[in-house]
Amino acid sequence: MSQNNLGTGATLSGTRKKRGPIVKKLIGLVAIIAVVYTLIGYWWSIPPRDNLVIDLPENAVAGHETTQALIETANAIINKPGTFKGGYISNDRNPLLPGFYIDNIKSWEYGVLIQVRDTAAEMRNGFGKPRSQGEENDFLAKADPKFQSDNMYWLFPEAESVYLEGIEFLEKYRDQLSDQNKASAQFYTRADNLEEWLGIVSTRLGDYSQKLSNSREKLNINVDLAGDSVATQSTPTQEQTTEKTPWTQLDNNFYEAQGYAWATVQVMRAMAVDFEDVLKDKNALPNFLQILEDLQETQKPIYSPMILNGSGNGFWANHSLWLANYISRANAGVIDIRDLLNRG
Repeated sequence: MSQNNLGTGATLSGTRKKRGPIVKKLIGLVAIIAVVYTLIGYWWSIPPRDNLVIDLPENAVAGHETTQALIETANAIINKPGTFKGGYISNDRNPLLPGFYIDNIKSWEYGVLIQVRDTAAEMRNGFGKPRSQGEENDFLAKADPKFQSDNMYWLFPEAESVYLEGIEFLEKYRDQLSDQNKASAQFYTRADNLEEWLGIVSTRLGDYSQKLSNSREKLNINVDLAGDSVATQSTPTQEQTTEKTPWTQLDNNFYEAQGYAWATVQVMRAMAVDFEDVLKDKNALPNFLQILEDLQETQKPIYSPMILNGSGNGFWANHSLWLANYISRANAGVIDIRDLLNRG
């Protein structure tokens, strides 16, 4: 081998030796970043468990507590209770942020948002209006569409900035309620208003119960037209279907349902105060409180790194069926209360 070739070989060997430590440092740095992102993502993915603390002024007027609960619940989507919870994550599009890589808390945020949207719409069209032909409150009319904004918007405008505008309109409505000189702001604690809102809750709970139950393959019988011999539908459907939730969707369904249940607890706790006289008059207050207890059970923490999908009586847990049990119980209670509220 010539002297030049020996010199070239020595140079290449030296270059490899220099690159070796650099590559190791880069690998170490990537590993550290991955661990940090994983820990942050885990912390951000822990949903709030405790009930919100709602401070009320003395002699609060009807509807103040429900409105304040809705404000606090909407704010919890953006600024979650606790320290360093990552803010609003659903619209994170930056791959340099941990929120880009996690999805469970995004599903939780969406579940809470569903309840916020439903309640804001009912505030506008029911609780805040004297009757169906009455005039709607201006602030509620402005707040409602803000919460209907797409939760995935991330730029011009950001979803959270739009929701904050909706919260500001709710705060103005709340302040109007307490002003005896502003008769345009009212909150009507009528049995029919509460029954209508509970009807929406029942529909949502039934839907979540069905989704969660489909974690295990099961046969569903079509009962869409049951009980009405002359009822029709637009297009024919199969009399029997077999359904099973894809395993990639299990955790999304779970955390969305848990988020909706959490938000429902916050609003119902406030309504137990605002509608106390109505519920007592219908002898429905114990039923109402039982629903709250059942929904509270859905908030127990899951001590597992992932949502398990074992059989109902197998060795492994099935978290979806566990959650579906309490949601179904709560929905049965809602149906009973609606019946009580509809009675004269």
